[in-house]
Amino acid sequence: GYQGEIVFHNLQRYGWCHMDLLGTSSTPARPYMDGETFSTCWWNPASDCGSAEEWEYVTPGMYYLFRNILPNYFGHGKYRGGCGMHVAYFVTDEIKEAIVSRVGASSGEYTTQASVPGGGYPAPGSFLLVLHGTNILELVKNGEYPGSLMEIKEWIKEGKLKYEKMDLYREEVGAVYLKPGDVYIWGGNSSAGWGDPLERDPKLVEKDVNEGFLTLDIAERIYGVVLREEGGVYVVDEDATKRKREEIISQRKARAVPFKEWWKREREKVKNGDLMDEIKGMHSELVNFSQKYRSEFENFWQLNADEIDWLKPES
Repeated sequence: GYQGEIVFHNLQRYGWCHMDLLGTSSTPARPYMDGETFSTCWWNPASDCGSAEEWEYVTPGMYYLFRNILPNYFGHGKYRGGCGMHVAYFVTDEIKEAIVSRVGASSGEYTTQASVPGGGYPAPGSFLLVLHGTNILELVKNGEYPGSLMEIKEWIKEGKLKYEKMDLYREEVGAVYLKPGDVYIWGGNSSAGWGDPLERDPKLVEKDVNEGFLTLDIAERIYGVVLREEGGVYVVDEDATKRKREEIISQRKARAVPFKEWWKREREKVKNGDLMDEIKGMHSELVNFSQKYRSEFENFWQLNADEIDWLKPES
C-alpha cells in the first residue's frame, strides 16, 4: 500500500492513498504456462492499477518519473512468474513536505505456491528505495526524466543524478518524510516460477528479452540461453545455448552433495539454533502449538524438541 499526507507551504495538510501496486498483482506460473502480469487483485474481483494522471491529481506536488515493468523481477523457471512493477515519484517545491506511511516492503506475492513443487525460483520480495536531496528538479526542468530504476542507476554512476542520502528498505516501513527534490521508488507484485529454468523453451526466453522482460545477462546465467543480435532484435544461438546449458549442468553437479551429507550438516544447524531469529520463532511456536508438527519435526531431524533450548517457549 502507499498512502500518506502532504503538507503545503501554508501548513495545511492533505491526506491521500494510491493503489498502483495494491490494485493489481501478477499470478504465479503453473506447470503448463507462465504467470500473468498485473491480472489479478487479491482483495477485489477487478484488477486495476488506475490511471497515472488520476493518481497525480490526488497528490499535488508529487509526480511520476515512471511506472512500468522491472526486468528480471519475477520468479524464474521453465514457466516464469508474472512480472513485478516498479514505480517512482519525485517531490517538487510546490509543497513543504510529504509523509508516506503504510508501505509494505516484504515477501513477494504468491511466493511459494508454484516454486517448491516444480523447482522454480520464488518471487522476489518487494522493496522501497528513497533518494534524499537529489538534483532531480533541475534535471526535470531541463526535460530529462529517468524511465526506470536501471536508468537511475546509470545516471548515478555517471554523476548525472546526485543525492545526499540513500535509504533502501526490504521490510515493512513506517513513516518516511520526503522533501522537495527527493525521489521515492518502490516495487512489488512479482510472482513465483515453476520448473527448472534450463528446461524453458529458448524461444520464450528470446521473446522475453525482446519485450524487455529479461536482460541478456540473466537469460544466459539463469536460463542458459545465448542470444545474438540480428537486425535490431535478439535471436537464439542454438549451438551456444546447448553448450551453455551443458556447462551449467556440469557446474551444478560439481556443487551437489549427497542428501545424507546435506541432512547431517543442516541437522547440526537446527540442533545448535544456527538459524534466523524469524525461522527459530516460527518453529518454536509451531512445535509448542501442534503435536502433529512436533512429531514431524522430531522425526525428520531425529531430535528431541525438549532438549533444544531455542525451541522452548519463552517464559
